[in-house]
Amino acid sequence: MSARAAVPAPPPLLAVANIHPDYLESCLEGTCSGSKFQCHLPPGTVTLVRQTAGGRGGRVYGVVGLWYFTGVCEQMRAGRTTWSRRFPWRVKFEPLVHHFQERFCEDFSVPLPTEGGHRTHRASLHVPGLVFTSLQGTIVRVPVVHSANYLRALMKARGPELQGEADYLGSRVKLKKFLSDLAARLEEEAAKATPASS
Repeated sequence: MSARAAVPAPPPLLAVANIHPDYLESCLEGTCSGSKFQCHLPPGTVTLVRQTAGGRGGRVYGVVGLWYFTGVCEQMRAGRTTWSRRFPWRVKFEPLVHHFQERFCEDFSVPLPTEGGHRTHRASLHVPGLVFTSLQGTIVRVPVVHSANYLRALMKARGPELQGEADYLGSRVKLKKFLSDLAARLEEEAAKATPASS
């Protein structure tokens, strides 16, 4: 009996692909995202697919899918569509969960005091310490200190949809274990990045 091939471990980071509601349907259909810049994520990076607020979506936002980066980032022909003019790079993904039945909203409603007493920054109610401004951009690396909490909050909210299996870089993975293992590795990376208190 031949030994089963080892499942490749994902890079120890978490990314977000922010998609405007007006482009969400076409991005879900193509399992891709537009970007203003070339994507430099390592292939296999687990990526939370987020609908941003605005456009047809109004003030609704949150994680709508769970994908991973294929390593393919193509420059689109300039000027063909409004989409390609705004986002000249097309970033290709493969789905772990193509789209959730219900969006996971981080609920950035916790006001944070800033210098001068103005409350301009907002933190997530469901992901401790995660600030809205840290996710701004088209393809964004989640700050390492918040990555494990973000992934675990998503797993808690969308648990039943993560019970099955998925394809990851040519291997079949049990999704819940795969994500739990990644969260543990993200915690280790956060510990390395956090200075030890004296």
